[in-house]
Amino acid sequence: MDFIDPLLQIDSCSKLEVLRCIHIGLLCVQEDAADRPTMSHVLSTLETKSIELPIPTQPAFSVGKIPI
Repeated sequence: MDFIDPLLQIDSCSKLEVLRCIHIGLLCVQEDAADRPTMSHVLSTLETKSIELPIPTQPAFSVGKIPI
């Protein structure tokens, strides 16, 4: 969970929510538009934790760490 700012001091429940949001975000940026969820599905997925999420495909490309 290195991508979460340690200053936020979130508990394990919140970490699961963060991971779920990242998972949904990965689904939203799928290369093939047919693989992306609709906004209504994104909203219902955020509101209903019991909805199982599909595994996103590997991105067509990714950007490594960029020094600031």
